[in-house]
This record gives sequence, C-alpha cells and structure tokens, in this order.
Amino acid sequence: MNTVLFVLFKLFSFGILILPGKVRWWVARGLGRTIRFLVPSRNRVTLANLTGGGYDKAEAHRLCIQAWENLGLVAAEFVYYLMGPPKSLTNIARWEGEEYLQQALAHNKGVIVPCAHLGNWELLGAVIAEKYPVVAIAKEQENARFNQAISAARQRSGMQIIFRGTSMKPILSALRRNQPVGFLMDQRGKGVCCRFFGRETEFHSGAATFAVRTGAPVVIARLIRERPGFFRLIFDPPIFPDPALSDEEQVDELTRRIIKRFEEFIRETPGQWLWMHKLWR
Repeated sequence: MNTVLFVLFKLFSFGILILPGKVRWWVARGLGRTIRFLVPSRNRVTLANLTGGGYDKAEAHRLCIQAWENLGLVAAEFVYYLMGPPKSLTNIARWEGEEYLQQALAHNKGVIVPCAHLGNWELLGAVIAEKYPVVAIAKEQENARFNQAISAARQRSGMQIIFRGTSMKPILSALRRNQPVGFLMDQRGKGVCCRFFGRETEFHSGAATFAVRTGAPVVIARLIRERPGFFRLIFDPPIFPDPALSDEEQVDELTRRIIKRFEEFIRETPGQWLWMHKLWR
C-alpha cells in the first residue's frame, strides 16, 4: 500500500509541475474535494468539528468543502514551489510584522514560532527561510519513501528539519544560535487543557516549555492564502513568559495564550484550517 500511495503522489507531482497555472490550481482544488469522499471517516470528523465549533449545518458543509480544497492547494503549492525546478519564494508572499520577529531576535535567545495548520503551513517555514535560518519541528511520516521525498524538499528550501520525538539538543542548539524554531501545535495532544471554540481540549505544550526554559520570546506566525500561489506572511508581536509565575504556571498560561490567538485567526479564515483531526473527546 505504501508503494501504491507513493506512486500516486509522484503522478500527482508530475501533473502539478507540467500543468499551466490556472489549471494546476483547479486540479488541486478538485483533488481536495475528491479526497473527502475517499476518506469518509475524516470527512465526518471535519463536519463534527465544525458543528462542534459553533457553525450551523449549512455553514459547516460549506467550510468543510473549503477545508478539503485548501488541503489540495497545500499539496499542489508544496510540490510546485519546493519539489520542482528551484524557484525563489521572495515574491510569493507579502510580509507583515517582520519587525516583530526582528525585535524578538534582538534578545539573542532564539525565537519560538508557534504555527497552526492554516493557509499553507508547509510553505511557511520555506518562505521565512528566504531571509532567516529557520528550524522546523516536523512529524516523521510512516511512509518512508514519502517521508524522504518531502524532507528533502523542505531542506532544499533552506529549512533545518528536526523530527518530533528526537533529542532536545538540536532545538536548544538552534535557540543558542539565535534561530527561529517553528512548532506546529494546533492539534489535540497531551499537554495543557485550553478552551478552544467554546469547548475544553488539550494541546501540546512543547513550544511554551522551551520558551520558559530558555527565555526565548514567542512570535506566532501564519501564511494565509490570498489566491493560489500568493500569500500574506503575518507575524504577531513577541510574547514573553510571566516571570511572576512558577515554571508550570508559565507553560500553562503561555500555551493558553497561543491557542487563544490561534482561534482568533482561524475564525478569520476558517476554510483555510485543517479541521480533519478530532478536536474534542
């Protein structure tokens, strides 16, 4: 099965690279809409998350389609910009709030960059890497050949990849070198209980833990699509742990602040978020 999936991915990649622009993105959206019928359990989870998040049935159905289309575009944009002939990413995004990242780097402790699966999270690190030596914490894929292909593409873009669950030393070393380190942390996982879309659920607290232990500032970033192949790269003002609190309290408070901010900008473009993973028990 892994071989079949990898071959299908290679065929998809070939098609994306040879198709003209408008057709390429039309195919990507169509693929996203098609995938939701091939994985009905994930489609049901998507709809359940949207209705659980307060959207009525009609709006949830509309946003569900948009979310699957977004997934198709994420894959196509990743292939087109990172897996084909080398392309500059300088002109595919309008930068907003870069001064906040520079302010955080001025502390010379590195920067923790929490991110959500919003817009094109796969290109986010690559776009930042055009100017800054970014390190990204990534999940290792079960399909070894697929994992190798996408890891190579990410590294070609200038990112350093550290797989989740490995030693903490490379992360600490990157922060000591004053590098931005990106954490995707918007999926449910053991950590800190947060209120998210009106309901309680847990989120990983790794980003906040590193910030508290090292004193590194936190700058939330996102890459929002304005149209296929063009984005807004937005940085929030730096966040610092509250030294008046205990370490555990700082981690909890910082994680909740990050998740609250995630919810705010997910609500701005809900069709560009990855709603496919179970949010609540």
